[in-house]
Amino acid sequence: MTTTDGRAAATMAAAPGSQGLVDTPRADPPAVPDGATPAPALPAQPPAGRARQGLRALRAGRVRAPSTPFLLRLGMALACLPVIAFATAVQLGIERNDSTVRTVGSEATRGITYAQALKVDLADLDEVVVRSLLDGASLDANGLPGDYNAKRAEVHESLVLAALVSSSGAAYEQPLANIDYVLSHYHALVKDAFAAMLADDTAGAVEAYGQAHQVMAETLLPEADFVDKANSYVLNETYDSQNARSESTVRLIVVSWLVLLAFLVLAQVLVARRFRRVVNLGLALATVVALASGVFTLNRLSDSSAHLTRAREQAFDSVHVLARARATVVSARQAQGQFLLDPAAADDARAAFHDQVQRLLRVQGSDVAELAQTGTVPAGAGGYLARVAGPEATSSDPESVRRAVVAFGAFLTEDAAMGDLVTAGDTEAATVSYTSGRAHAELEAAIDAAQATEQESFDEAAGAAADAARFLDEINLLSAAGIVLLALLGLFQRLREYRA
Repeated sequence: MTTTDGRAAATMAAAPGSQGLVDTPRADPPAVPDGATPAPALPAQPPAGRARQGLRALRAGRVRAPSTPFLLRLGMALACLPVIAFATAVQLGIERNDSTVRTVGSEATRGITYAQALKVDLADLDEVVVRSLLDGASLDANGLPGDYNAKRAEVHESLVLAALVSSSGAAYEQPLANIDYVLSHYHALVKDAFAAMLADDTAGAVEAYGQAHQVMAETLLPEADFVDKANSYVLNETYDSQNARSESTVRLIVVSWLVLLAFLVLAQVLVARRFRRVVNLGLALATVVALASGVFTLNRLSDSSAHLTRAREQAFDSVHVLARARATVVSARQAQGQFLLDPAAADDARAAFHDQVQRLLRVQGSDVAELAQTGTVPAGAGGYLARVAGPEATSSDPESVRRAVVAFGAFLTEDAAMGDLVTAGDTEAATVSYTSGRAHAELEAAIDAAQATEQESFDEAAGAAADAARFLDEINLLSAAGIVLLALLGLFQRLREYRA
């Protein structure tokens, strides 16, 4: 009992504070030679401190700050990306702009122009028949008047041209095929009318021509209108889609341009901080070229769009409206001739004439003839002439359209005088007045002159739209190459300095 208690006490004394735990054997400290100074004992380090120190050492070994040569090489590799993005966005904008200028300024507008020319020639052909029947014109070997044969050749030429310039598809081809097919029937009826006239069968001539005019009014002219509408649809659709896409394209160009400028400025700042120099000449020149290229590109595309808007919304609208007015005037003259040719259908002919007049110019509560002779079109007036000569019209030459309005007033005055002659029983004098066609010729000449002026304005604006973007794609590629070379040169120069 005493021996056991003694061992326990000895154990407690050997390990104070062990609280009864079993003592662990420890290695004896190394022996110190005689005369040597023992090494100072290192302070004991807690396990948690050792763990934190090891973690810091591990992190320092894995993550190192990028070296300057690495950053310079990385900048040289990344310099191409924003330049390519900007150049691609500009190229897309140029491509869309050129496509729209080509369609609006040439393809669709030519289709509309030739469709309107075809309609005018068809209306002229019908008017030639009436005038020739009233005149008793001599016939060629084919049984038709010389004027009719000449106009028939013009109709055929206009039909071929309309087919050549119109887009492919049933919307364009079918109406032209219908016109070509029905024309032969119209020619046959007209030939019957002149054969009856040659045989002094006035009633037969009037009946045959009445059938021919019905074919013209109900089939040929509406089909020509359909060709015009199909080309107008392409023009308007292309123009509207371009307006919708232009904003997104400009935004894309601006964003890519700003990203490029931000990259160049950031590279300039980082290089300046690393090398303690304010300006890197290569990066500075690249920034200036990028800034100038973006401003120049956006300015040229904006100018092209503005010229195209002027061509489409101002000049070509006037050209188109005047072409329709020209065809309407011919239809009105044909109604005058039919009024003289067939007294039995005089009321229908006069109604047709007034219908064509309403399409040309209509004013509520005013005498159109008197008002037109003043050359003034009031606000609220309707009709083709009101669209080009009214207060809100944007004609390039207001004086030319004013002359057309005055000539229209003279045409109406002459028609009223001709009607008075018929009422007075002097049909022969009315026929002489009609066949001379002085007022009609002056009206046609005035409309043609105004249309030529507007066409010239359209061609000028469309040409300016094309010129504004001319060589822009080549300039864009050259500026992109210059930006890349200057940026690489600036970074490579610093890399060589660092190596030296």
